Amino acid sequence: MIASYALPALTESQKDREDKPVIYATSEPEPEIVEVAEKVVDVVTYVVGERVKFGDYGITVVDVTAVIKDEVRHIDILIEVENKGKEPIRVDSSYFKLLDTNDREFEPSDSFSFEGDPVFMYDSINPGLKLTKKVKFEVPTDVTSATLSMRDNMFDFGAEYTLINLGDFK
Repeated sequence: MIASYALPALTESQKDREDKPVIYATSEPEPEIVEVAEKVVDVVTYVVGERVKFGDYGITVVDVTAVIKDEVRHIDILIEVENKGKEPIRVDSSYFKLLDTNDREFEPSDSFSFEGDPVFMYDSINPGLKLTKKVKFEVPTDVTSATLSMRDNMFDFGAEYTLINLGDFK
């Protein structure tokens, strides 16, 4: 409800008295909020082993391992990224998210492996070259299948995304 206040003109009798002006409330319809999609796109989900052409990136999920340790499922995803463009590109673990079948979203684990496992750390890849490293996630044990989401830069706004179905975890 939107209130508007009107101060009526005072009559001579009101001017003599110390009456206060009357405030009127009017009701106007509230504006309707309509969400409009800027662009409708088809969502294509790729699978493990399939090469995905994604902007200047060529991406292949090479391998997925999942183990349960200390009541947490540890998922390691080995990913090959190829620079298909004409300038260097960057890749960081933060470009990836894991989406489960319960519509939950997980970010990569910030813990490093001290066993020498390479993880993406804002790595630069020159044109025509490939880099293969891991992205690691720690998720609840009830996550038994998931989809990997990747964006093409470090910011959510203006980013393009691709999805890779990782299948079921053993």
